[in-house]
Amino acid sequence: MEPTKARIEDVVSYQPKDYITQDEKNLIRYHFKGNDKLLNIIRKVFLPTIQDPELPLEQFGKDLWMGQLDFSQMSVNEVKAITMARQDLVKQVFGGLIYIKSLAHEKVETEAEEKERRKKDSTK
Repeated sequence: MEPTKARIEDVVSYQPKDYITQDEKNLIRYHFKGNDKLLNIIRKVFLPTIQDPELPLEQFGKDLWMGQLDFSQMSVNEVKAITMARQDLVKQVFGGLIYIKSLAHEKVETEAEEKERRKKDSTK
């Protein structure tokens, strides 16, 4: 069987696959667009912290990555490693929340708008 040759149409019309499907993006947009309160609730669930002024006293021990640790029994190097790992995890969660917010507010383009934009792009 002889391999088929690539055509310019194959390359120009190529749409890269997204990890998050269009249906999933629509779901995110439906629930999160203009709904910062929902994002804040998710942040509270995944990132409870003693630095949150809304955190009730009885929740102080539930800081997601720090509340259950006894630092007095650890070496300085262990405490430093745990603290650095916590910072990385917090950045990851915040990055995910920012990504959700950006997907929720992403402009949805109709097929006609996309064709017009591509036409303008190709004439430059």
